Amino acid sequence: MDLLVSAVVCTHNRATVLRHALASLAGQTLPADAYEIVVVDNASTDATRDLVTRELAGEGRLRYVFEPQLGVSRARNAGWRAARAPLVAYLDDDAIAAPDWLAEAVAAFAKLDPRPGCLGGPVLPIWEVPRPAWLPDALLPYLTVLELDQGPGPMPRGKFLYGTNSVFPRERLAEIGGYPAGLGPIGSWHRSGEDTFVQKQLRERGFQLWYDPALRVQHRIPAERASRRWVLRRLYLEGLSRARQQLQTRAPGPLGRIRLVGIALRKLLSSPRRLLALVLPAPTPESFGRRASSWRRVGYLMGVLGAGAATRARGTGATRRPV
Repeated sequence: MDLLVSAVVCTHNRATVLRHALASLAGQTLPADAYEIVVVDNASTDATRDLVTRELAGEGRLRYVFEPQLGVSRARNAGWRAARAPLVAYLDDDAIAAPDWLAEAVAAFAKLDPRPGCLGGPVLPIWEVPRPAWLPDALLPYLTVLELDQGPGPMPRGKFLYGTNSVFPRERLAEIGGYPAGLGPIGSWHRSGEDTFVQKQLRERGFQLWYDPALRVQHRIPAERASRRWVLRRLYLEGLSRARQQLQTRAPGPLGRIRLVGIALRKLLSSPRRLLALVLPAPTPESFGRRASSWRRVGYLMGVLGAGAATRARGTGATRRPV
């Protein structure tokens, strides 16, 4: 049987959780000769190579690819370029695919006409610790949680699928040049924007983003991500990434950048409540949501000011870390 889909898992120094992701892929209901598993080792220094090339060497569908340049976008590009099937399905190394994940993806593409540019579905949380009482539902997407109240159909306008549960025709990724190296997480720096950028490119070319609730993935949320500090830093970096994505797409000149800075300042300073939210206690979901929103605006402002480049050069997170 010809290969129908390549399942790609990009990983960096997480051999322990990677084992569970690969086990979920090895147990798929899709016939074994219809898919392959491509592990992209993104400059790992732990036991990842040994796990894939030695311990799991008997798994004939498993292929190992080493990507020396750190960055999720670079790793995903290495994955689709190495893929031998017409469909490329991405699963994060800390995620667990439902047993019929690949079968559902193949079936959906077979019946959809025209074929979407990207297919995805729910991403449900696996909490290592109980969900914090202060965390509002509106912030769950920043912890990679997605569950829409709809059946199979196009993603709503302004909404996007998540990278950890995304399936593309390989030719579509090649057509747009894959993922932008300047966006997406790099090591422990959890910036974002790579998934949105790719999916916007597909939409601009007339391809739909298709949500199918049958494509189910679970995603681990470790204890450190259930902390106020992590969530606020994540929102700050979200703002930083949005600014970087906007600058990359529009490429404004000096006057255009000054205009963006002015807009960002007005949005942040227009409400004293937003400024106070940066420093006041936030014990309730509502107050914490305001605080997180304000830090995202600060991140955006710093991004259009050019702080993203300085931060990237230092290899750290935010220029100023929210507390």
